[in-house]
Amino acid sequence: MTQGVTDDILALIVANRKDDGKHIDLIPRFKLMFGASNLTNAIDELETAVSGLNRLIHTVTRSRQPVESEPSRQTKRLAKAFRHLSSLASSLHTALGNGWSKSCHPSHNAQLFLDDRLDVLQSSKSGRHKARPAFRLVLATEAPGKESLDRLETEVHMHLDEQDLDIGRLEASSSTRVRVSFTSSHCDSDPLPTGIDDLCMALTAAQSANSANQYVAFVVSASKGRTQIATIPAPQKCLIACHQQFISLKELLSDDLTKRRIPLRSRMLLSVRLASNLLQLLNTPWLPATFSKEKIFFPATPVPKQNTPLVDFSRPFIHSEFKEDDPTAVFSQNYASPPKETLLELGILLLEIWHEQTLEERFSLDKSPVEFFDRLPLALKWAEESHTELLESYENAVCYCTGFMTGESRGSQWKDDKLWASVYGEVIEPLARNCKLWR
Repeated sequence: MTQGVTDDILALIVANRKDDGKHIDLIPRFKLMFGASNLTNAIDELETAVSGLNRLIHTVTRSRQPVESEPSRQTKRLAKAFRHLSSLASSLHTALGNGWSKSCHPSHNAQLFLDDRLDVLQSSKSGRHKARPAFRLVLATEAPGKESLDRLETEVHMHLDEQDLDIGRLEASSSTRVRVSFTSSHCDSDPLPTGIDDLCMALTAAQSANSANQYVAFVVSASKGRTQIATIPAPQKCLIACHQQFISLKELLSDDLTKRRIPLRSRMLLSVRLASNLLQLLNTPWLPATFSKEKIFFPATPVPKQNTPLVDFSRPFIHSEFKEDDPTAVFSQNYASPPKETLLELGILLLEIWHEQTLEERFSLDKSPVEFFDRLPLALKWAEESHTELLESYENAVCYCTGFMTGESRGSQWKDDKLWASVYGEVIEPLARNCKLWR
């Protein structure tokens, strides 16, 4: 073999076969040489991999629950209550769509306030009293020739029996025997609701009745198999005109508003509301896919001689637009994303709220990654780096969300009541403990 330096491994093997009929002696002839830059890059890649494994181990350790552990009966009852609220929320959307089926305005919108409803759920669990769930809304219509929407705020109570609910999309697993009940159907003492065929006309009539001190409240009822908005007499005004502007959570967290600080109290209460409403609105038209900072808004009131408005952090909301072509056609779709994606996005949102910083700003990204496996490493890294900053119960909730894929529940689907109970016990309950001072 020609003497010299070569990187042709095959040539070395062929040449050394002639030295010994049975063995190939390559040791004296090999010298491995690495360039300094190549060696440095290899070390950096190894350190990155080891660091990633450490973050994964830490997250899995924090989020992993023993296989044999079972949610308590009370937690299961609350999970069932959340599923019931999800059905009510879907029925509310259906009723609004039925009432806004007329081509009276170019646009119809409903803004749903994100109440955590934990007090209602707790009272239902303890049996102290049965609660009739209600949803706070701003109903908005765009009148021709106007630049802004006409907005009316009201509270809609649910007057539905169990068989009238939209419960087809998230059927509970048949293994559960826990029962929960709300007072959602009307009592004998309640006045009979008057059905509404045209919601816009009903809102106009209600405003005129307010001027004459004749008040009505809005409810959701069922008549002849059709879920609809209806009215009942009320002792006080239930429909209020509002002209506030609004601002998104993304705007509040962005660089151009860094002088604004969201109080810790507001951030902790917001985290509970979002986690609770994730289950309340899961797989309904109110919440396509999952929460994100672009879809969460707050009422904002302009302040004279100031560049930034006064934000009401206690009233976060999302909005839904109702198309005039067929507002109920989309209801057959499966809205809920897989649990791993839904919970990862909630975990990222919790980190963004705590740090008052977006994921894109934290990692200096020009464009936000979209795919799950592109976002997961960033979320794990951010959670690990925040280990010493987060409150313990807040960190537990974040780690459960970001580490769900590696936890014991990773194979669960939303139809499983145990998953709902797990999300309540590992996310909502710890976040609620942070807010005891302010509730």
